[in-house]
Amino acid sequence: MWLRENTRVRRTTLRARAVWQPLLLIDNCRLAPCVPVLKTVRAMANTVSSMVLFGATLTATALLTCMPAASQPSQKQGERCRIATAPSGWPTYVDRLHGFCFRYPPTYAPVAQPWLKKYTNAPNKSALNRLRTAAQEGRMLRLQHKQDTAVSITAFLTEQPFNLESFVAGAPTGIEDPPEPKQFGAQTFYYYGPGGGGVAYPDQFFYDLKGKTLEIAFDGPYDRSKTPSQETKDNEEILLQSFRTF
Repeated sequence: MWLRENTRVRRTTLRARAVWQPLLLIDNCRLAPCVPVLKTVRAMANTVSSMVLFGATLTATALLTCMPAASQPSQKQGERCRIATAPSGWPTYVDRLHGFCFRYPPTYAPVAQPWLKKYTNAPNKSALNRLRTAAQEGRMLRLQHKQDTAVSITAFLTEQPFNLESFVAGAPTGIEDPPEPKQFGAQTFYYYGPGGGGVAYPDQFFYDLKGKTLEIAFDGPYDRSKTPSQETKDNEEILLQSFRTF
């Protein structure tokens, strides 16, 4: 309706609103990135002849600038997870909640309910409930081999602080030291392999993710051995080389 007003005063008033409404939006924005924008806006607004066009353009700029950082698309995330070191056809897993990503073999696929008994050797219901809670909170990923249900890759983010000495309690049989460091590209993981006795042991890699413990475990196949096959170990190398944080 206001576009149909015929008086010069009315047109001038409305043009001013077109400019200063987005200015008010920026003035009310509490984010630090808005400060330099506000200074630029006020300088540009002195050019009266471009008020209408400037006001329309500024509205979009103000909305984008004042948008919380968490809701804006992150080019940095996308760039960090464009991983060239993995073979063609390897899917990318991205955990935007906790800030990491990696590539994994196409012979594996994520499962929706990794806490189910068919996927775990959890000793009791309490342990199953902990796994279920972790999965529902986005702290657990299980990649299941498509042809062999006994073979998997699991990424599990615990709530406990990263502490190498704390891993000794759950070390493989016969190992009394913290896991040994292994370098994959720019990242350092800490590794437990097979222990004593006649049982099989997954390869476990621990990572300090912003002070919390991220464990990535490669379970089987074992091929008459107590440690995963050479194919699995080759996959470990590629996956962990592709690991990125953001």
